[in-house]
Amino acid sequence: MTLEGKPLRMVIARQSKFMKQGNTYRKIPPDHKLNLDWEKKLVEETVSQELLLYLKERPRPIEELAELLELTSEEVIEYFNKLEKKQLVEPDRLILE
Repeated sequence: MTLEGKPLRMVIARQSKFMKQGNTYRKIPPDHKLNLDWEKKLVEETVSQELLLYLKERPRPIEELAELLELTSEEVIEYFNKLEKKQLVEPDRLILE
C-alpha cells in the first residue's frame, strides 16, 4: 500500500526529473539528497499505513500505538492528525489517556 501511494510516486517523478534535467539552476542534486528524500517519504508513508491498519482493527490508546510503531506519543499524534486532516481516519479511533 505504501508503494502504491501518491506521495511516493511524486518523489519518484521528482527524482526522475532531477536525473534528467537537474533543478532550476540545472544542477543535479547529489545522490545522498535524492536518497534522503526517498527514504524520508518511504518511512512516513509506511508508518501512516501501519497506523491506519492498527486503527482499522479497533480504537487504540496513544501509548499502545507508540509501542507498536516504535514512536513517541507525540509522533503518533502528529501522524494521526495528518491522517485525520486527509479524512482517512475518524477522530474517535485514537484513545487519549
